[in-house]
Amino acid sequence: MTDSLTAPADHATPAPAAGPLTGPAAVSGPTRPDPTDLDAGFVRYLFQDWAVNARRPDSRLVLLIFRLSQWAARHWGRPGRLVVLALQVLNSLLFGVELPAVCVIGPRLRLFHPHSIVLNPGVRLGADVQLRHNTTLGNIVDRDGTERGNPVIGDGVDLGATCAVLGPIVIGHGARVGALAMVTKDVPDWGIAVGNPARVIRVDEPPA
Repeated sequence: MTDSLTAPADHATPAPAAGPLTGPAAVSGPTRPDPTDLDAGFVRYLFQDWAVNARRPDSRLVLLIFRLSQWAARHWGRPGRLVVLALQVLNSLLFGVELPAVCVIGPRLRLFHPHSIVLNPGVRLGADVQLRHNTTLGNIVDRDGTERGNPVIGDGVDLGATCAVLGPIVIGHGARVGALAMVTKDVPDWGIAVGNPARVIRVDEPPA
């Protein structure tokens, strides 16, 4: 069942790149194309997104709108801002999904039940990330209005339904976050975090 923490065999999480995740630079390291390089990566990223969402036409549409908004923001100047706004409103109205064009999101993003998914513009996602419905990735704002920052999500991270990942934290490669979890602290590579507030209950060994 795709709503659970563990994806079915035909949607198994690919093995992330080796090495610890230590900050934003690690998400789009030199071993893979930079997600911001839309001149080279737009078509490639879109078809890779579609390939891992082959049986989810709604997810494909969400990702098409998102990648088009990135292209428009990069290439069309001021007119592109209107296109971006229209595309983002379309995703919001159709699916309740907010994927800002400025977000750095790696290839092969899987969306299970793409509804009520909200990402802050400063969020960074690596490759092969899995998102589910009612997921929020965002900023923490103090009472005085100070913004603390946004999370960095590593490669192959699996986020359960209705979880929230907030603040300037790092979710390491291959980590899993359980459904309904509220995560405000780092999760190590291959860690499993559950609960509210979330705690790491196990750290698995990377696959050979």
